[in-house]
Amino acid sequence: MMDSQNEIVFASFNFEQNGFGDRKRRERAYELINEIKPDVLFRQEMNGAGANGRAMLNEAAEALQMDAFLGERSCTGLFVRGGVFTTVEQWPTPHPLMTMPPTAVTAQLRAAGPESMPLILVAGHLSYCSPELRLIEAGLVTTFNDKKRITMPDGSVRRGLMVLGVDANSYPSGSALATGDLPLPPMDEVRDRPHRAHRSRRSALGGLRPDQEPHDRLVTAGLDDVARLCAARSGRRVGATMNASSSHGPKTRVDWIMASSPLRSVWTRCDVVDASEVSDHHIVVARARLSELIAVLAGPVLDVG
Repeated sequence: MMDSQNEIVFASFNFEQNGFGDRKRRERAYELINEIKPDVLFRQEMNGAGANGRAMLNEAAEALQMDAFLGERSCTGLFVRGGVFTTVEQWPTPHPLMTMPPTAVTAQLRAAGPESMPLILVAGHLSYCSPELRLIEAGLVTTFNDKKRITMPDGSVRRGLMVLGVDANSYPSGSALATGDLPLPPMDEVRDRPHRAHRSRRSALGGLRPDQEPHDRLVTAGLDDVARLCAARSGRRVGATMNASSSHGPKTRVDWIMASSPLRSVWTRCDVVDASEVSDHHIVVARARLSELIAVLAGPVLDVG
């Protein structure tokens, strides 16, 4: 494993219902996260984190020793390690149509220097029940990859590069066989009929097929699926982010870390950490080589004009 001083760690975790109000469950989740030691943590299902003066958000920030940001309606959250990143701004929700608004923050990697390009860090959660709305939401999320004119505190204009941690409630696009990904679940193996409707689309022949459109929209917009990228380099298959269940069918990969394509060279590995003792989702962990990340962010400014 790479020396932690030579890498930047990004993790994405849908902690089910933010622990259902159970403090011991939250504390165990914090322990799991602290074992990973992420520099950036994308969170989904931040239920209740905005209540009582943001007491639960503050609790998490203290437990993780990270700066905490909460999206609208406490649907998503973002945690950033202050000694590693300098936060520039928090973005509003791209559109009120989004049922579970993302949390998006512009942050500058300190080690890359004050003149470096910033990262736009986005914690996302696409619609649970509507394939049509998920596709729209995925399109709205891609607008964070359009930020070619970010005004920094010193007045300079930079191009931002995006890293997204998302529970997409849908499946990766393309052929699983060709990409080393998990097989797509046959829709008749998703026994819960509402869930089957939530996760599927009609095929050209009239049957049901897994919904893959949000992933395709993100990839088309210039975002790499980091797990697939690392699997292709290592020859290892990607891991499931949700276990098989009697209602949801076979194990699946619905949680992704995706990043702007200019960052392609920085990723060294992407793993899934078992969190089944506290959540129905596991933790996705992507690791970037610090020296390469500095080289990209401190390199020539991209696409400003």
